[in-house]
Amino acid sequence: MTLEIPAGVTPHLFFGEILPAEHARLTGGNDQGPESVTEVELLGDGGGTWAFAVRGGKLMQTEPGELPADLWIRQDAADWRAFMDEITGAGSASAGRAGTAALVMTDVGTRQRLLALKGSVRFELKGLGGRDWNLTLGLRDASRDEPGATISMNVEDYRALLDGKLDPMQAFMQGKTRLSGDTNLAMQYGMALLPLFQPSRSGPR
Repeated sequence: MTLEIPAGVTPHLFFGEILPAEHARLTGGNDQGPESVTEVELLGDGGGTWAFAVRGGKLMQTEPGELPADLWIRQDAADWRAFMDEITGAGSASAGRAGTAALVMTDVGTRQRLLALKGSVRFELKGLGGRDWNLTLGLRDASRDEPGATISMNVEDYRALLDGKLDPMQAFMQGKTRLSGDTNLAMQYGMALLPLFQPSRSGPR
């Protein structure tokens, strides 16, 4: 079962309704992962800040800044919309997988692996929606303006990765996935997210 995201979805609908519903579906309303707070910040027109706390197996929306964030995501609202346009318009299995993979906070295993890390990393996709797309993911008080490392690739290779046509390790060995800055940090983040792109992974992505 894949996540269905309506075309033209707004951040407020996505984070206010779709995200909590997806978390409840994936966890059965009983999140067995570590308790944590995740904050999402979308910059620019149509953006905003949303915070979510996992407490007692439930995902609860909280006021941003009320609790210190353990995991945070920062991105321009225009890049967020470009990514949503990409996955809702793909018309293939990759759309559902990419959509769910974007919800890293709803996947218990992914969240647990990420919370064991430190620092922050920027992810870049060249050519997504005719732009150089980026997202910064980090832990706790890591820098939001100057991430310690960058992971980048072309959007065509990213699509092949999601469709299972490109193996993640081969993408790295062939130079299709490029690392800069603290490469050890980048590899740690890459390994934490790797299971989301494994074709053999059962269940939704």
